[in-house]
Amino acid sequence: LMTTWLASQYGKYTGDAASTGDWRAFWDLFHPPSSMPFYQGKKELMYLFGSFEHRALDRYEFWYTRDHGLIVEDCKRSPGTCEQSVSDMDLGSFQAMSQFVLSHAIKGADGKPRIAPIFDLFNHAPEVDSSLHYHVDENGSVEVTAKHDILAGQELTISYGRRSNPELFGNWGFTDPPYAEPYWSVRIFTEKLA
Repeated sequence: LMTTWLASQYGKYTGDAASTGDWRAFWDLFHPPSSMPFYQGKKELMYLFGSFEHRALDRYEFWYTRDHGLIVEDCKRSPGTCEQSVSDMDLGSFQAMSQFVLSHAIKGADGKPRIAPIFDLFNHAPEVDSSLHYHVDENGSVEVTAKHDILAGQELTISYGRRSNPELFGNWGFTDPPYAEPYWSVRIFTEKLA
């Protein structure tokens, strides 16, 4: 539901930014979503070829296309059950918002994703270098605390978790310095071992 609503609003924004009212400031920050490899050309995705992350992006594309088709067709079959903006939702907006939810949401104690305004704008730094620590309570509220004194002008960062560089690149479009990467990916072609 979150993805469908966001996609319908994003579609409105790209058609007429003023029509999104108070949400315009949010969409102005988000647009365009080209920093993540999913939105870039196939050439950039080839950097991940053969990795788990590359296969995951292929699966995302398949499921986004399938789910978008099911939602739009269901709205067209049952007029009046959906807003017109959902029926008119294009695949690109649905994909962008699905990827947005995957890359910006935090999981609460119940495991459900939540978008926490402002919090979702913090950039990543490796665990040892991040300036903030956060905790999500059972109600989905986020508590953010500083790990140390914050200097004026210092960027506030959180760790997106212990993730390999292919995972960071596949989801967010950047990598950590090699010394800070907690995991490495290795491709082993088992047919060559036999």
